[in-house]
Formats: sequence, structure tokens, C-alpha cells
Amino acid sequence: MCRFLETVIRVNQVKKIIFLVGLCVGLLDTEAEDLLTACPGALEQPIELSESCMARLDDHFLEQAVWKVAKMTYQVFERQWSHWSDYNNRVKYLVYSPSDLHVAPVWSDVLDGQIYTRNQAVMQSFNDAECNGLDADVAIRADLAYRCNGDALIKYALYIDACITSFVRVDNLSTPSVVNNETGKVETTFAHSLGVIETTAGRKRLIDSYLHSAWLLERCELMPITPMGYHGGELDSSRMTLVELIDLFRDSHDRALKIAAKTGNAWAQLMYIPIDLAPDSVYMRSLHEHNPLLAHRWMARYLTYEVLSVQDRIHHAVKARELESDGSSLFEYLDHQFKFHSSDVEHFKATLVEGMVVELKYPWSVRE
Repeated sequence: MCRFLETVIRVNQVKKIIFLVGLCVGLLDTEAEDLLTACPGALEQPIELSESCMARLDDHFLEQAVWKVAKMTYQVFERQWSHWSDYNNRVKYLVYSPSDLHVAPVWSDVLDGQIYTRNQAVMQSFNDAECNGLDADVAIRADLAYRCNGDALIKYALYIDACITSFVRVDNLSTPSVVNNETGKVETTFAHSLGVIETTAGRKRLIDSYLHSAWLLERCELMPITPMGYHGGELDSSRMTLVELIDLFRDSHDRALKIAAKTGNAWAQLMYIPIDLAPDSVYMRSLHEHNPLLAHRWMARYLTYEVLSVQDRIHHAVKARELESDGSSLFEYLDHQFKFHSSDVEHFKATLVEGMVVELKYPWSVRE
């Protein structure tokens, strides 16, 4: 097999390391290879993206759904690692489906040059007692969407999550940290992963995730937003550690997401994981009325583990498939969307047929 080549060049007195990646012909997607070629600064320490590179990345990423790279996979020696969002682990609990991505915001919705105006609207919502009341277990209040700036809240949460996650991913992948067993040289995790990942699709995803994070890093350089309860001057993220940034913005992200979801914002409802609420919560009952597909998908997953039986949860998954009509077979849907244990599905397989009408049990009816 064609070997992956990597050259380390030390530049000037500061010993800036540039990893020039030699890509074997035919092993990488042409678009991914072109993007790396257009952005050599993405492989430098520190990362430096030119205007022409940013223009190429804008063209590539701005109209992509914000959840497309919710999960990033890389490799350190023989072990594969995954990195999800630092704030929102929705994809860990329930993978995004085609119906979700169909209505997902794209990056141009979030990176629209309105962050300062949006920041003011969010601070106004955080200081409004009725809006803050939506942080509790309450029903969806679509009538408060305008007053509580639901659209601004979800874009604020998305911006925070995107920026913090990109900071962490670039830090993980671009720092020289892995010793190549064959050459004895120290590689970045990104260069090392490209050298050991065997599939073209895997390398393409890694390059896309890495360049996406570098692109966001450039967009989020100063984090021009205010966290909840912050009363200092202008916030300069360049003076803060990653741990400090993550802690500072976590509560702001979570509260913005919860409030937005409870104003009826469709994007926020798709992202909000109601694990802080009981399975029979007021919010879940309300979600079942407003978005039955999402409610059935949640009831088929972790939210009801100690309340509904495996068969009951499978029945909610079957109902979700009926509402979603994604075109896959019943068993493909159960496996891909819900990751039911094969023995569980096998146990009930004889009762599961295409087009079946299922009897549904709900957490609130079980507990009543």
C-alpha cells in the first residue's frame, strides 16, 4: 500500500512546526485534498488561515447543517477516539435523523454578523423573570417566543457551543503530542491520525472536521458575547484557558437552550436533551403535543429506561418510524436510530412487522 508521508520543518528561532502532509494519490477525496492545499496554514503551529483559505472554507461550510460534524473521530495509535460537542451531547443520546437535518440551521444562520445585537437580546431574556421561569419544568409557551427572543437564544447557544468545541478540537488535534513509532518524530494528533486511518471515508471525515474546527476558531477568535451573570468589561477569550472558558459559558448555553426550547423554537427542541427532567415531566407531555415524532424518539431512548419496558420503548421507535417515513426497513431503523441491543430486538422480532399498529404506553400513564 502507498505509504503516508509526513515532513516536519522547523522554522526560524521560535521553532514553529509545520506539518506538510504528503497525500497518496487516490487515497483522499479530491475536495478534501483541495481544501488542505488551499489552507496550508491549517497545518501550522499556531494555525494561520489566509483570506483566500477562509473564503474557500466559507464556501464549503456556511450552508452545511450545524450538526453535520457533531461527532469527530480520530486515532491515537491503535485506539479510536471520538469527540462530541463540549456542551451538547444530543448525538450521544439520540443520533440526528434525516427529519432533523431537514430543518437544521446552517452555519450562515449562526455566523450572520449579528452576534452583538443577539447578545443584547439574550441578556434581556436572562433578566426577564417570566422568560427565566421557562428554565423550570413547564409546558411549551409558544406565546413567549417573541418576548423571550427564542430565535436569538438558540443562535446564542449554537455560537457558544461551536466556538468552545472548535477551541477544544483544534487544541486536541494540532498540538504535537504523538511519537511516531517508525520515525521517532513527534506528530500532531491530526497528522498521526491521517497516517493510520485506513479508509478514504475516515480520512475525509477527519480532514473535514479539522478544517471545520480551524475555520470556526478563526470566526470565534474573541468570543464577542457575554455569559450569563458576567459583569466585567469586554471578554477576551485569548486571555483565558479552555477550562475557564468552558466553565464560564456552560450555564449560559444550557439556560439559553432550555428557554428557547420552551418557547417552541424547533431548532432548540431538537438540541435540548431533557435528562434533567422526569420522563413524565410537564415538558415531555407538552413536547408530545407539539412535536410527536421527537417525543416518540426520546421515549424510545434513555429517558424512559426505568419506566417503560424494552417492548414499550421499541413500540415508540416503531411509531417514530411511521411518522418519519425515512425509507429504511423497520429493523434498519431500529438499529441505526436507536441502537437497540440485537438480543432485545430478536426477542420481539416475531411481533414486529412492517405497517404494524402498536399499543403505546407513556411514562405519565404508567406512573399514574
